[in-house]
Amino acid sequence: MKILFIRILILTISFYLPIIAQISADTIETCDIARRAFVIWETKAGPQLAAELSIGVYPHNALMTRMLQNRKQLNKTLIASPEELIVHEFQLTLTADKAAILDNYFGDKAKKYAEMVYHNIQETQKWNKLVADIQFQTKSIFGDTTRIRYIKLEKNPDSFPMPWSSLCEKYNGRYYFTSNNTENSLFAIVSELYPFWDASKNNVDTKGFITLKKATFSPLKKTSRRDEDTNIVIYYNLNQFSENNELKNEVLRLLDSILYAYTNEDIPALLSSWLPERRASVQESLTGDPFNFMQSKQFFCQARSFLLDFYIGDSDDMFAFARRFLKNGDIDKTPKLFLFHRHKQRLYLTDKAVSTFTLNIINNPQMVVELNNQLHK
Repeated sequence: MKILFIRILILTISFYLPIIAQISADTIETCDIARRAFVIWETKAGPQLAAELSIGVYPHNALMTRMLQNRKQLNKTLIASPEELIVHEFQLTLTADKAAILDNYFGDKAKKYAEMVYHNIQETQKWNKLVADIQFQTKSIFGDTTRIRYIKLEKNPDSFPMPWSSLCEKYNGRYYFTSNNTENSLFAIVSELYPFWDASKNNVDTKGFITLKKATFSPLKKTSRRDEDTNIVIYYNLNQFSENNELKNEVLRLLDSILYAYTNEDIPALLSSWLPERRASVQESLTGDPFNFMQSKQFFCQARSFLLDFYIGDSDDMFAFARRFLKNGDIDKTPKLFLFHRHKQRLYLTDKAVSTFTLNIINNPQMVVELNNQLHK
């Protein structure tokens, strides 16, 4: 759905370089997990968003076929590793045994998700019969939750292998798939972004993040591991508008022009505030979704002016947080997120982040709490 609501989000592989030594065939699950940091978003001003987590990279020959050759068969009643669980589920899809597949999911929420994924088990069976092997890529840990990233290698060598991932937890000595709940969502995003294929980027020194804010996220429930061993750290470049009056005034002028355009229903003026390459999409939304337009209009027309709080990024690409001075005299308690991009020396509104993954992290519920705390400080 194209969004004219200004993305006013309530704060709510190429060459693979293994970093571990060759392992014996009967220890496919062995993976050198360690604390590793990497940059997610960087501009000419330096790193704007980075992360640190407990993660490891498998050797290039960590394959399902090697595991099966050395195990002969899996102990289906005691799946002792996440890798075994992934292989076991793959085997069950080949026989279209949906009931047995559901037994691999722990908890009602996870089983409900599995029911949705495998509602057409015959289609899954048909597709997986084209798969020649599974190659494991990364293993990350957050408390007692393990996330495995892998690809399915098709028998057709010209087919492009798509990445897959699974979240697993151990219960009563056996591994099960678990749900991607709110607590795990940030963990899943950061794990997926890890540049395992590039040794020059997948383990950088956190001293380079000394000027960035640091937010640490630990598992909410008690785990068998120490929090500091598996927590997630997000580093982000939080800037105060008060430290750059020129930029502050530029953003305020832009927001005021949008307010004027909505108040007067001046569509050409409204479109001129948007990044040129996004205007066709915005105009289509204006004519095709009047409800969305009225929502945006109501949001702006309730405002007398705007209060700028802070931004992540630099003067050319930023995620800006602002609150409204309302006509009734109140001020928004929660900031709204605006995306701005500079084009030919002018700042424009956009609904397409220069870094989509950055947007996903900034708007993650756990980061929302962190940024709200920064506002209150």
